[in-house]
Amino acid sequence: MEPTESGREAGGRDAVSRDASSRDVVLLGSTGSIGTQAADIIRRNPGRFRVVGLAAGGGNPALLASQALEFGAEVVAVASESGIEDLRQALQAEAARAEPGAVSTTAASAAGGGPAATGGPAVSGTGRARQLPKILAGADAVAEVAAWPWRTRSR
Repeated sequence: MEPTESGREAGGRDAVSRDASSRDVVLLGSTGSIGTQAADIIRRNPGRFRVVGLAAGGGNPALLASQALEFGAEVVAVASESGIEDLRQALQAEAARAEPGAVSTTAASAAGGGPAATGGPAVSGTGRARQLPKILAGADAVAEVAAWPWRTRSR
């Protein structure tokens, strides 16, 4: 059933209630005004959305790193390749702040092809290691992040 203009399906049920599973979301411009508002909506609706990717211009690497770790994004893009190092340092600092002594840079690796890409350092400290998000940068990075949910599903 299609929702009506009021957001309710014919028959009175909320359109939102028809699909209880989480939806994969990519936030483009995540550190800007609209992006931070979208992040707030995701925070207020736990379990409804899963942030798989973030993209931003790179002017606020600390906020982008914070968002990436908070939401557990798999991939993060910055518009310029010069922003990779700033974002990598911000991710490590944010991870260290969250779990002091947990960041290991030995897991960092470079990925080939496409826009500049690097694997993030591993983070442990809670008894289980997790990988920081892959960092993409360059002209095609935003397109790569936007397509991420579909690329990873086909693997």
